Amino acid sequence: MNLLKNAKISRLTASQFTFERWRAGSLTELNIYTKYYSIEENAHVIRSHTVGFIKAEKLWVRPKLNCVAVMFFVNDQHFWTHLTIKEFLSCYPELKKEFKSLKK
Repeated sequence: MNLLKNAKISRLTASQFTFERWRAGSLTELNIYTKYYSIEENAHVIRSHTVGFIKAEKLWVRPKLNCVAVMFFVNDQHFWTHLTIKEFLSCYPELKKEFKSLKK
């Protein structure tokens, strides 16, 4: 894992984002609903459970353009979901340089 300097979050590889882990949970496990305002208001919760991320276009499973796949660890289980770049940067503004070449 490549722990990013200021973010306390790792850049993960595509092989870690499996279909089984995608199905294993969602942000609702954290009482967060997939609307920008809910994600922004709960950025501290998201940050506390985030393991790592990858640009979603690089995924082997469920790739998406202009999104980020984020891995979480909650209740002794890994799961991941897609966040838009805007949602991701509301939680990790210090990673803005990572996404400067992608559209929001």
